[in-house]
Amino acid sequence: MQKRYNLCIMLSCVIILASLCLTATVCGAAYINDESAEKKIACIADGKYKKSASVVLTEGEKALLCRFVSAECRDEPYICRVAAAAVILNRIKSDGFSNGVEKVIFSGCEFSSVLNNTLGQDISEENWDLSMQAVRQAIAGEDPAGGALHFAREGDAAITSISFRAGDMVFGW
Repeated sequence: MQKRYNLCIMLSCVIILASLCLTATVCGAAYINDESAEKKIACIADGKYKKSASVVLTEGEKALLCRFVSAECRDEPYICRVAAAAVILNRIKSDGFSNGVEKVIFSGCEFSSVLNNTLGQDISEENWDLSMQAVRQAIAGEDPAGGALHFAREGDAAITSISFRAGDMVFGW
């Protein structure tokens, strides 16, 4: 009986430690320093951002979305990756856009990685891992852009209503 009790305590401790490590990993990747504003942008995992309905994607769609996010947000903070992935998912859920990751990304030639034919070129393992983590968060419903349907570099597009800014990117309608 004592062995079972000790085993239960040990397993509980392992589970608690694992969940703390996961939380620290997610928050560590999502916190960024904005040097110009000297402020921290909150961790996505802390629940401050809008959660939307999750979307089910195939592994191929996840890989395409990851390549897209890697290309569009290569030099941007992690939170931009989550927001960019969320924009694509918001478009899939919206009646005004095509249905499916490929159709949304390639229709209209709106995105620089499609126009410049840089979608998925030279993706480092670190860039891939960060982008895939961001894609998974967006699929799970994280949306720091608050339902936005467009994004661009600051000053590059006529986004009339900005819902979110991070790095050099703006998100909105």
